[in-house]
Amino acid sequence: MPIRIGFGQHRSQLLRYELDRVAQELPGLGAVKVILTGDLARERTLPSSILQLVIVHETEAPYLERIDFFTSHLRPLVGIDISVYTPTEFTELKSTSPFVIDALENGSVIYER
Repeated sequence: MPIRIGFGQHRSQLLRYELDRVAQELPGLGAVKVILTGDLARERTLPSSILQLVIVHETEAPYLERIDFFTSHLRPLVGIDISVYTPTEFTELKSTSPFVIDALENGSVIYER
């Protein structure tokens, strides 16, 4: 399938618009810290790029229910991938998880309480 010229730039603008909208809602949902990761954080947006966020949230809910909580409340208008960790999990994963280490090294903190 051919790619339209400028669609990557259009996708980047769409993702940034959605990021701004979502970022305004996250504090009200109890987010402690939010890190933007993926293509948008690396400024290499493709037509297939989605919004990728790591969220630190004080919760006792099981992992998948945490994702459902944020997805259902944010109602994203673009593709989104959300990973949600408790503060304790996040502290532990900062030195053991390649995913979290990469998020910290190459991502961008968009909110921190």
